[in-house]
Amino acid sequence: MVDVTEEVDTRRQHVHSSTIPRDRADEVTCDVCTNRRAVKTCLTCNVSYCEEDVQQHYRIPALQRHNMVDVTAEVDTRRCQHLHRNLDVFCRTDQMQICVHCSETSHLGHDFVFMKAPQGDQRHPGLITAALPPPGEMRIEPLATDSVIVSWTPPEDPDIPRRFRIVWQCEEETNTLRVSDVCQVEVSELKLGRKYDFAIATEGENYQSMWVRTSHVTVIPPPTNLVIDHLNSTSITLRWTKDPKIHQIPQSFIISYGVSGGMAKVIHTKSCSKTLSDLQPDTEYVVSVSTLMPGGEQSKKESETISTRSCLLGLLVSIGLSEYCEGKLKLSDVLEINHSYTSEEHLNTMQSLPWIFLKKLLLANMDARSVRCVTPYEETYDLAECETKESECSNNNSINPLDLITALLLCSDDSLKQEMVRKMALCQFAVPLLLPNCETKQVTLMLWTMREVVKKFIPFTPTTQLVEESIVVSEIPLVSLVSLGKDSLNKYHILNKMHNNAFVHRDMDCDDAPRKISDGLVEISWCLPCGNKNIDLFDKPVAMANLRGDIRSFKKQFSFLCDVSAAVFIFSDDCDSSRNFLKDKNAKAQILLVSNGDKQAFRNPIRGKPSFEGSRPFQVIFKKKQHDADFVKNMQSAVTRILNNKPNIVTIENMAEAAERNGILVDEKSSKCQTAQRMANEITSKITDTSEFKNEHLPLQGIRKQLWK
Repeated sequence: MVDVTEEVDTRRQHVHSSTIPRDRADEVTCDVCTNRRAVKTCLTCNVSYCEEDVQQHYRIPALQRHNMVDVTAEVDTRRCQHLHRNLDVFCRTDQMQICVHCSETSHLGHDFVFMKAPQGDQRHPGLITAALPPPGEMRIEPLATDSVIVSWTPPEDPDIPRRFRIVWQCEEETNTLRVSDVCQVEVSELKLGRKYDFAIATEGENYQSMWVRTSHVTVIPPPTNLVIDHLNSTSITLRWTKDPKIHQIPQSFIISYGVSGGMAKVIHTKSCSKTLSDLQPDTEYVVSVSTLMPGGEQSKKESETISTRSCLLGLLVSIGLSEYCEGKLKLSDVLEINHSYTSEEHLNTMQSLPWIFLKKLLLANMDARSVRCVTPYEETYDLAECETKESECSNNNSINPLDLITALLLCSDDSLKQEMVRKMALCQFAVPLLLPNCETKQVTLMLWTMREVVKKFIPFTPTTQLVEESIVVSEIPLVSLVSLGKDSLNKYHILNKMHNNAFVHRDMDCDDAPRKISDGLVEISWCLPCGNKNIDLFDKPVAMANLRGDIRSFKKQFSFLCDVSAAVFIFSDDCDSSRNFLKDKNAKAQILLVSNGDKQAFRNPIRGKPSFEGSRPFQVIFKKKQHDADFVKNMQSAVTRILNNKPNIVTIENMAEAAERNGILVDEKSSKCQTAQRMANEITSKITDTSEFKNEHLPLQGIRKQLWK
């Protein structure tokens, strides 16, 4: 090909400068001799030949591969196939002739030169001329969100003209700028978040250099000042501000959050704040916020790593007890006379609830468990408006009574715990037997806490003698009630029918608030006879225990209850769950299933078979088609039969051994309790007769007190 080109160039030196007039406007002359009519056109060389000059394309093997067409079609082939314009430009990238318009649109950024020779150049216009040297490296520097500085270095040859053509394109939008004697321009009004292709070339009168290309993506400013307004165990509230550079542009935001390495959740919002309320307690989350433009462009993410509080800490913060964690709340703090906590007028915040509860409890007020916030919406409003406002703040201004009691016990020292439990027993409230800590996952037997609880009762015995003793040493059988899986029966309704509303139930104020930290709590209450058969539910004393939550989630508590109870009533409607969970377990207690399910489903698999290995066969009590009153009587009859059949009896004091065996802590084992117990034993060891001791050392507690009564 080099030899052929040299031969063509040599022949061009002998071309006559004279031209012949054309008879027709569309007649084509030979591009080599310029005085004869052309008969063939080489599309590869882009040259038209007469009969003589075309012969070399037939003789030379390399030229034989060129694409030759008749000159009659040459007029059409020398026109742009899209716009039918003159083919004045040759695209080196695609190796084809194009018109000027195509060079600025479909061939933008390609390497091309103009086909037209400079004025006075005698070389044939059909041959491509030498290109100008291109500019040096092009640089794009952001100036603002919608503008950039484009700079470049000029060609080294000083004789080269300092004229440049700059083209930038985004999608179908193309812009062109021609400048002279400068090497830097500002390009503005760019779209945010778009990729722009920039190209620059040196431009002569009829020449253009190769393009120098680069690209740039305009930046969308992310949100600024991302802060956490509110942090809880299961929710956080985020707040941020729009970037002032694009404050006037309509925009929205994309929030993504999730644990590290896990699937992220995405939320779209138009506001500058958002509450995420489906989080897990004590979990680290990666939260990011990005700006979303109307066209779908998205900024970089503004991210924060946030750890939610544990359920316990979140609750303590909401009710104002976070400073009393780990037993820092003392009895003296509660007994302090303070106007802020002695009036129910201050029951308008969550922080007031613990103090009002304690005040009422220490006064042995039976309504202590019903404390709740008084919201401004409880005034006289339109009914629909009142319901709307109450629903908006119900989650923020309510707490389950069991959560409140659990939180206070976890924050109290030993003295305050004893006083709280003593007053709860005096009010006939169920008191905590096993106290869970949802943060440490530990469970504690409240033995020391119940040491101060003293009960009186008159059993049906021949002597009919009043019994008064500490409840922790009383030999009273324990009957436990637990739930397994799905349970359509209202266990607490039945339990309170059997035992006079000792346990918190759904009809009480605030009991509809979800439990957050009290799942796994085991409460205990005592049903003690007074000697009157018309009043007493049972002839013999019995303790009732209730486990809050599903026993599948609290196996430690369930195993403990099976060891220390005379009987365990399991409320469940799911036969398969009951069978799978109860098999291969050992229990000293008698097991009774209480169900509202299909009797046939329970009967066949377990008839005549022990519920636990080595224990007695268990019974199934069905409620189907029974009235509540009749069903409660059946339950009471079942308890009576258990009490009359030499039940398993374990005192609370002796439960410590079973607790340790099941991995449950005993509060009395702490060093403080051991020291206090030793000092108390030293004081009481010399007391032989309590009445005489009171008369001698505590005169106001002895005979004088009885006389005053």
